[in-house]
Amino acid sequence: MKFLGTSHSKSSPYHHQENAQTERFNLTAKNALKSQLDAATWSHKLPMVILALRTLYREEFDASAATMLYGMNLRLLNQFYPTSTAWSDNP
Repeated sequence: MKFLGTSHSKSSPYHHQENAQTERFNLTAKNALKSQLDAATWSHKLPMVILALRTLYREEFDASAATMLYGMNLRLLNQFYPTSTAWSDNP
């Protein structure tokens, strides 16, 4: 892991202060899933919730998680077509 410039640290699963970033992400993901109307199908909505969290702009990093990881913004479903194009106009 030295060639990546990272270090490995062990922490106790009962010491939440050591895992602050992970706990914050888990809480945000949990709240996003709870905001969905049907709790029975949360596993079907999980990929879209994770995509939304990864593309969320973070001011403290001046980028989103996806931008930091891939070096570019992800194109979301609503960005594939111009907003002025109506489905009824297409033959």
